[in-house]
Amino acid sequence: MTEQNEQEGIITPVALGKELNVRPQLVFSWVRAGKFPTHQCVCGHTYLLRDEIADFLTARDAKQAEKDAKVAKELEDAKSDSTEAEAKSA
Repeated sequence: MTEQNEQEGIITPVALGKELNVRPQLVFSWVRAGKFPTHQCVCGHTYLLRDEIADFLTARDAKQAEKDAKVAKELEDAKSDSTEAEAKSA
């Protein structure tokens, strides 16, 4: 896939994996699960359109941010609980 194609909004599953910092196999599993459509070149290679995967990526990022916020809150709660326990024992 050339740089010109990527600028036009076309990307391969392998390039998308590199861009998202995930294994290409994960991108192919998303394709098999029907998370977004794929297209075939005349030569048989699979490619994706950035516009078609944008909603999936936005939802994925939002879900990850939600998980991160939950973990941060749990860590903060655990830290405050341990601080309260130390204060009571002192």
